[in-house]
Amino acid sequence: MAVHTRRTMLAFDFHVKAGTFSQATVAAELGVVEFDAEEEMSEKRNLPSSVTIKSITEHRDRVRVRAKEGFDVRSEAFRALVLKAWAESPK
Repeated sequence: MAVHTRRTMLAFDFHVKAGTFSQATVAAELGVVEFDAEEEMSEKRNLPSSVTIKSITEHRDRVRVRAKEGFDVRSEAFRALVLKAWAESPK
């Protein structure tokens, strides 16, 4: 896991085995929106907390959670995501 700090958000990156998570399911469980890489930059900056899953290789995905003000990093849903990502990280 990597955590990137920005002025208005934290970005959590998890590398996991391909297919471990569904972007729609993670978004619903965390109560965040799905990040659309095709949107304009100004639209992206105005999004609330979000998640995106990107295929890195055929065996590995990157899950990125962008946590903005109001996102609870102590929630049970986020804790469950971290634990599953840890268990499913490529060895």
